[in-house]
Amino acid sequence: STSAINVQMKVSAVALDEVVVTAYGIKRQARELGFATAKVTGTDLVKGGETNVVTGLTAKVSGLSITTTNNGVNPSTRITLRGNRHLLATNQALVVLDGVPVSAGYLNSINPNDIDNVQILKGASAAALYGNDASNGVMIVTTKKGSGVPVIKYSNTTTFEKVSYLPKLQTRFGSGDGEDTTATPNPYTFWIGRDRNTRPFTSFENQSYGPEYNGQLVPLGGALADGSIQKVPYSNVKDGKLKFFNTGVTVQNDVSYSVGDDKSNFYLSAQDINTKGVIPGDKNRRTGVRVAGSRTTGILHGEYTVGYTQTNTNTAGEGYFQTGSTNASIYWNVLNTPGEIDLTKYQDIVNNKFANNNGYYNAYYPNPYWQIANSRNVTKQDDILGSALVSIKPTDWFEASYRLGWTFETQQFNFNRGEASYNAYMVTDPWGASANAAGHPLFPGAASDQLYNTNSLQGDFLITLNKKFNDISTKLVLGNSMFQNSNKLIYVSATGEVIPNFYNINNRTGEVGASETINQRSSMGAFADLSLGYKNFLFVHASARNDWDSRLVKSNRSFFYPGADGSLVLSELIPALKNQTISFAKIRGGWSKTGQVALTSWYGTLPSFVNGAGFPFNGAGLLESTTLSNPTLKPEITKETELGFELGFLNDKVHFETNIYQSKTMNQTIPATISAATGYYNATVNAGELDTKGIEADLKITPLLNLGNLKWNLSINYSY
Repeated sequence: STSAINVQMKVSAVALDEVVVTAYGIKRQARELGFATAKVTGTDLVKGGETNVVTGLTAKVSGLSITTTNNGVNPSTRITLRGNRHLLATNQALVVLDGVPVSAGYLNSINPNDIDNVQILKGASAAALYGNDASNGVMIVTTKKGSGVPVIKYSNTTTFEKVSYLPKLQTRFGSGDGEDTTATPNPYTFWIGRDRNTRPFTSFENQSYGPEYNGQLVPLGGALADGSIQKVPYSNVKDGKLKFFNTGVTVQNDVSYSVGDDKSNFYLSAQDINTKGVIPGDKNRRTGVRVAGSRTTGILHGEYTVGYTQTNTNTAGEGYFQTGSTNASIYWNVLNTPGEIDLTKYQDIVNNKFANNNGYYNAYYPNPYWQIANSRNVTKQDDILGSALVSIKPTDWFEASYRLGWTFETQQFNFNRGEASYNAYMVTDPWGASANAAGHPLFPGAASDQLYNTNSLQGDFLITLNKKFNDISTKLVLGNSMFQNSNKLIYVSATGEVIPNFYNINNRTGEVGASETINQRSSMGAFADLSLGYKNFLFVHASARNDWDSRLVKSNRSFFYPGADGSLVLSELIPALKNQTISFAKIRGGWSKTGQVALTSWYGTLPSFVNGAGFPFNGAGLLESTTLSNPTLKPEITKETELGFELGFLNDKVHFETNIYQSKTMNQTIPATISAATGYYNATVNAGELDTKGIEADLKITPLLNLGNLKWNLSINYSY
């Protein structure tokens, strides 16, 4: 005989049961959290072929601001969560990579294809357990560990980049900035047209306050030593500046091997990225390898990850007279070009007499093609990260673990600038321009070398107790964290090359410039984290941490900060709320107090000394710094309150959440000017408060459109 069994599967919302990784790898269900978090998967991170982890996060999370501070071949980025909390101290979020705190800049060297997910802890409440470096929120980056059957993947991504636009500049008026037309006859400064409401035309001027364009032939620059002079139509050249920039090309090759089961896994990857920038001659190459794995045997578990990346960058440097505070980039010198100039005609600085130093039209700014050929910044950077975790779990309710993390970064920087010379004719200033060449037959070459390395070591010991008593769930985490960091900078420089274009510090006239800086710091933290839950709808969480930091004097070295939050799952408390439309509803809130040691100089609480003028040949040996040390400095303290609300609709196909927050940061660490009668000019003090408040909203529809193999998910976020 046979019988039929009818089974009906019931779809349930899973968003609140999702596991969220919080501080120190502590795993909690989303329903428990009383603070705002967000998760970006590795798949979402690389959908657009991103070569940079940080830029791949742009516009994916409310409250997360990604700013590109240098959009070159090796862009620098800035990561902030919920705006700025500090006047002068860093406002960047703490980045934790595989359990190891790293700088935000370090993340730029990581292969995005190695990322499994990025967990964002937005506020101080979520991040307080990480200590004083986490007062601006935390990004927890977890890399892939391998899983499933053996898989080898290879991919190639080639992208092209163009300068989409430049600042909007006027195209109606040409060269001129008010040079005198009456004192003496001047063939290079005169009026064009009948309008006298502008300034007169000047053939060697970089500014564009001259007469309106009319298309007539005008001199450009002035007469050269051989009597020749170039002339151009007095008309705006379409895209004359934009044509200077090339089409950038980035070729990315990735290969990875992955394998794993429920007991062990292994992952190996390599990446090579070769970039040619939009500025001619600029290039960058990043090559990296990463290996990771884990093994579970009985009550023991171990995992590790090791990554190495080398980045080589070569970019254009400063002009031959634009040094120090007037250091000007290629971009600056391109913008200081009048509209009637087509820069691309001045590429050949060797054979084109109107492109070299003695013939270039601009009396005040160099030919940017000279910078490209003769002034270079060359950087080689090596980054290493290693992390190892060992844990033991003898029972279901007890686990102990220890993680050791190490990061090392070394950077070699070389700057070389060739000498620039003028002939005897140009030195006499024949154009009457008071040009850079006037009285300067030679701008000597220069070279500098810089070696920087930083080394960080962190150890974290955690004991986790997890027990359920009838309807009450409990979880207690006790921990200790030890951190050491040191960095060293050695710098040498020389000007006045003896042999032109031979870039060596020994090839110089005069004394070498040299300096060495060494910094060391240590910190220790002890913390506790307690979570309580009742019937799966009410959750209360509290944390406390005490830090000891070597940058402060003994009396102020210890500081304590607590935090508490809670959540109430309304859809579990009131089952009638759940229906075919509403999947879940939750309200949450939290309060926290965090601290940050915000010393620009790690030794700002101690008296410091500097070399006297002329040392060691004459004058004083060591002099006390004119900046007064301040042993009373304390950490900046941030207190933050946040409230949030979450709703899920249509079996969580539609998810909406909103947060409001307010924070106040006290004891801002700022410089102050003091009376010179004290023997000092400046001091660092604790003063001032900074209030920050905002609203965040996220809407996700998954999927918005489903056409079999084609799915379109919609994500909208808003921050104020």
